[in-house]
Amino acid sequence: MSFALCLPRISLSGENALFDLVGHLANAEIRRPLVVTEKALVQAGLLDGLLRSLGGAGISPALFDGVFANPTDSLVETA
Repeated sequence: MSFALCLPRISLSGENALFDLVGHLANAEIRRPLVVTEKALVQAGLLDGLLRSLGGAGISPALFDGVFANPTDSLVETA
């Protein structure tokens, strides 16, 4: 079970929090979120379930997989 913490942003944490995110995005009518991650996580298939769930809810995310540890300002601009 996940929980939501609103600080003014919503922070989801706990088991299945990524999948709860899909419902929050759908309720907010967000249709093209930006998913920011690193290439290794995509290659390992760790985002497959999330991306499938988003697609099933009619949400088409943009995927940026160029993140690395301690990102620089230029990486943020690239995303």
